[in-house]
Amino acid sequence: MSRNQIIFVFDSVMLIALCAVESLRVAGIAFHEWLGISLIAVFLVHLLLSWNWIASETKQHFVLRAGRNRTSYLLNFVLFALTVITIFTGIAISEAALPALGIAVQPNPFWRRLHGFGADLMVLLAGLHVALNWDWILKTIRQLHRKETPTAVGRPW
Repeated sequence: MSRNQIIFVFDSVMLIALCAVESLRVAGIAFHEWLGISLIAVFLVHLLLSWNWIASETKQHFVLRAGRNRTSYLLNFVLFALTVITIFTGIAISEAALPALGIAVQPNPFWRRLHGFGADLMVLLAGLHVALNWDWILKTIRQLHRKETPTAVGRPW
C-alpha cells in the first residue's frame, strides 16, 4: 500500500469517527465525549501524516498566490482552529468523561454554545475539505481498486 493510500484509509476512518461523534442523539453523551477525546490522538496523527504539505504550504502561503492551494490552506487553518476549540470546549463542558475520572466540571452556557457552534461549523468545513480534495480521493480509490482487482489469466470458463 502506498503512503497516499494509507493516508486515505486513515482519513476515511477519521471521517467516520467524526460522523459518529456527531451522532450525539443516537449514541449518548458518554460515547460522544469518550470518542471526542480519543479523536485528539487521531487528529494529531492526521496532522503528522500531512506535515510535509503543511510545512510546504505554510512557507509558500505568504508568497502572493491565488487559487485552490491558498483556499485549501486557509480552509485547513480555520478547520484546525475550530477543531481545537471544539475539542477543548467539549472537555470544558464534559458531563460524563471527566466526572468518570473524578473531575468535577461546572456547567457553563457560554462554553456549551461555543462548543455547539464550533461543532456545527467544523462539520460544514470538513465537508468543504472533502469536496476540495475530491479529485485526490477518487484517484486514490481508483489506485486501491486497481491493486486489489486480480488480473484475469485466460478465460474464466
